[in-house]
Amino acid sequence: SRRRADGRRVVPGLVFAWSALLAGSVAASAPLTVADCVRLARQHAPEVRIAGAAREAARQDSLLHAFDLRPSYALFGGTTAAPRSFYDPAATNLGDYEFKAGMEWPLRDGGVRAHGRRRAALDAQGALLDQRLAARDAGLRAGELALASVRQAELARTQREAFEWLDRLAIEMSSGARAGTRGKADAQRAALERDDAASELESTARAGHALARELARWLGLAPDALPEVSLPDSGEPEAPAADDSLRVLAVFAGAPEIAAAQLDTQRARLDVDVARRRRETQLTLALDAGLWGTD
Repeated sequence: SRRRADGRRVVPGLVFAWSALLAGSVAASAPLTVADCVRLARQHAPEVRIAGAAREAARQDSLLHAFDLRPSYALFGGTTAAPRSFYDPAATNLGDYEFKAGMEWPLRDGGVRAHGRRRAALDAQGALLDQRLAARDAGLRAGELALASVRQAELARTQREAFEWLDRLAIEMSSGARAGTRGKADAQRAALERDDAASELESTARAGHALARELARWLGLAPDALPEVSLPDSGEPEAPAADDSLRVLAVFAGAPEIAAAQLDTQRARLDVDVARRRRETQLTLALDAGLWGTD
């Protein structure tokens, strides 16, 4: 803040922050269409984020298998302490000690390392397909909930209008009954109809709140921050074309389930190849250097 020449204090930062907060609240309360709900669910649904974390873990594991082509190094050692009075040449040397640095380099492993690298790559591809499948399912579920929310809002609006009409009717019938121009039975019947309408409106409101909470979970939003969902302005539906069936078949051919089944087939073939090569000769180059002796 700063003080002007006339003594007034000016706080421009707070004014800017308040205006930004108002702009953010207005943007957050903007209505969403069903397509917007589908898009947000494909990105921010909890299942999609979990699948994304699993995909990243599988990718890192696949990158880790690149080190299989390098030799492995290790430090190892040990000692045996045997008092001279209990020394037995047939059991142990007196005072064995060992401290070495070793290296192992598999020269021929029967395809085990190649199988591990290929299997890790397939697992990474499978994790990516799982993420795509989770995003698709989340979008479908969010679309269903959004459409149900729109229908529930329309039903609530219709029931609210009916309740207001019945409320006015009940008031008029009650006034007529007190004036003697209407029967008390008619007034009681109108009051019961109004109470039934109020109960149905309350049940519809509870169902709408439940839908809103579930939709907010799929969108990754707080339950009280979900804006109103509205239908998009769509024109007249187009007539089916001759290529529609071919496009549908092409989409189903690239479905994540089919790609996942193909990955399972490749994994099974890799396992069969490794099982067939288990009896092959394996050769490993091992080198070590250090201290090694007795006493």
